[in-house]
Amino acid sequence: MQATRLLARTLLQQAVHQSRPSMLCSLRPIWNVARDNPGVVGVRSVRTELRLTEAGHPFRAYATEADYQKEIDVINSKFTEARDEIEDAAEDAETVYFNESAEGARELVQETLDLWKDLLGKVDEDIKGKLQRSMGLKMEQLKAEVKQLDHLHDD
Repeated sequence: MQATRLLARTLLQQAVHQSRPSMLCSLRPIWNVARDNPGVVGVRSVRTELRLTEAGHPFRAYATEADYQKEIDVINSKFTEARDEIEDAAEDAETVYFNESAEGARELVQETLDLWKDLLGKVDEDIKGKLQRSMGLKMEQLKAEVKQLDHLHDD
């Protein structure tokens, strides 16, 4: 059992070090089970779970809306902030500040979209569908608005 816990800890550290959130989501529950139930999870289970994660079958981290509501709040806040940045960049279209404003807006939009994609990867299919119906159009709107910045200023 000690070997299993050591392997799980090592894999968790690698996931954090390599910034691989899907791997991390998958390994956390294994570590918790290995820690709390000695003898239940073997080294083979840890390695199998890792292979499943690498194959694109990550562990789903959230089961209920209460579990992921904090992430939704962060995404909504970033969405509002990104729209404000896009608006500011559009106002700077005919100034020397446009490129800097537009780049800041693009970065914030990308950050928002990355958070959105990460959230969708952490929920099961039913919740994912619900989220896409409630917030998906906002994310598409954000993509379209940032694309419009490309046509506002000629370098």
